[in-house]
Amino acid sequence: GNSAFKGCTALTGVSFGTGDLKIASYAFENCVALSTITIPDNVTEIGRYAFALREANSNTFTHSIKITCSMNSAAMIYAKANGINVIINGTDHTLSDFGDIDRDGKVTTDDAYKALRVSASLEPLPDEDTFFLCDINSNGVLDTNDVRAILKIASGLA
Repeated sequence: GNSAFKGCTALTGVSFGTGDLKIASYAFENCVALSTITIPDNVTEIGRYAFALREANSNTFTHSIKITCSMNSAAMIYAKANGINVIINGTDHTLSDFGDIDRDGKVTTDDAYKALRVSASLEPLPDEDTFFLCDINSNGVLDTNDVRAILKIASGLA
């Protein structure tokens, strides 16, 4: 449930069972020793700030965890939306990868502009790997929701 393991500072690992699972909002908030986690595909939903860290008496959230997951999983969607580093098929992806449509190593408003042009069919789709990294909500389409997410990343709000 919500805040189930919140503040468990000694928690270093989590194992997930079988069947469809959901990770509730704030479930692992401030679990500072939980630095990496493997989230299987049977986790179908991850709630808001599930793996967030925040300072006491603050509403500023960060995410310092690294998630191992598969492409287009709920974990991947959560990671992309929250700027969390992931490992997919043994390859590390960092925040600077998500939304970097021009692949220059940083996410800027230029990337959002180019993504907007792609979503409006004014520019061709990028290669498959770039498309995956820019389809922030992992719905298989580069759309205005992805553009908005790229703008959040570029502005440091993600």
